[in-house]
Amino acid sequence: MEPEARYREALTDWKLAQHLSECVPLAHRSGVGPIARALGWIPLLGGLIRSAQRVRFMGAVSRRQVMLNELILQHMEFVTHFMTSSGDALAGIQNQLSNVVDQQRSLDERLFLLREQILQTDNRCNGLEATLALETTALADRVTEMTSTVGALSPRVDHYERDLRLNIGHVRFLQQQFELNGRGPLPSANGSGQPILDHLVEVIQTLEDRVPELAQTSAVNFSIQDGTAEPQLHAVFGHLGSRLATAPSDIFRGGAWIHVDLTTGWERPDLFAGVRRKVMPGGLFVLITDGTGAMPRDPDGLSPVFDERVPAGDSSARACIWRRV
Repeated sequence: MEPEARYREALTDWKLAQHLSECVPLAHRSGVGPIARALGWIPLLGGLIRSAQRVRFMGAVSRRQVMLNELILQHMEFVTHFMTSSGDALAGIQNQLSNVVDQQRSLDERLFLLREQILQTDNRCNGLEATLALETTALADRVTEMTSTVGALSPRVDHYERDLRLNIGHVRFLQQQFELNGRGPLPSANGSGQPILDHLVEVIQTLEDRVPELAQTSAVNFSIQDGTAEPQLHAVFGHLGSRLATAPSDIFRGGAWIHVDLTTGWERPDLFAGVRRKVMPGGLFVLITDGTGAMPRDPDGLSPVFDERVPAGDSSARACIWRRV
C-alpha cells in the first residue's frame, strides 16, 4: 500500500476515534438514541457522560494519533529523498515530529496512571459502601435491641405506676382516718351501708353510664367518710386508674370529686363548702349516700345534675351529682 493511502486510512481511523470520544453513548441508536441525547443535554449529567466517554476512548485516540504521527514521520522520511536541498529544514521538522511522538507517548503513560487512580478510587468507594452497609445493619440491630428493651421495661413501669397510685391511695386513706379520728365517728344512716361499700365500684360504673361526662373526666378525687373502708378505697382507685388525680394541683382542684358518705350527716354544710377547694369550675361533685332525706336546696355555687337511687347489689344507694358553676 502506498504511503499516502496508509496515511489517509490512519487519518480516517483517528477522526472516528476522536468522534467516539466526544459523542454521547448510544446517541445514534434508533430506540434509545433520543433518551441518550436528552441525558446529554443535562448540564451536570451530560458533562459526566462526556468526560467518561473521553476517558474511555482516550487510549484509542492516543494510539491512532501515534500511528498517524508515525506515518507522517515515515512520509516525511520518504519526502527527504526528494528534498535533499532542504535537508536542514526537514531535519528540524523530523525532530519536532519526534518530540510530538515522545509527548504523545508521555501522555499515554499519564492516561494509564489516571486510569489506575480511577480504578483505585472505585475500589475505595466500594469498600466504603460495604463498611457503611455493615454499620447500618449494626445500627438497625441496636435499634431493634433497644426497642425490645423498652418493651420489656414497659410492664415494670406500669407495675411501678400501679404501686405509686396504691401508695397515694393509702396516704389519702390515712389522712381521712386521721381527720375522722379527730372529729369522732358518725353513725350510719340506716344500718345498710355495708352492701353499698361492697358494691361501690358497680355503683360508680352505673353513674358513669348514666352521666357519660363523669366517665370522660380526668384528675378525679375520691374519698370515703368511713375510715375503716380501706379495701373499698383501693378497689375504687383501681377502677379509676389513670383518671385518678395524682399531682398536688389536681388533688386540690380536680375535674371531679366522688365522695362516699353513709352517715346521717351526709347533708352537712361543711361538706358542700369543701367542693370549692377540690373541684375546678365546671367540674362535677358526686355524693354517694344511703340517706333518704331531701337534697339540700341550691348549695352555694353548685347546680344539680342528677339525683336518683342506683343498684348496689341487693340494696341501692342514693347518688347526687352537682356541677360547680
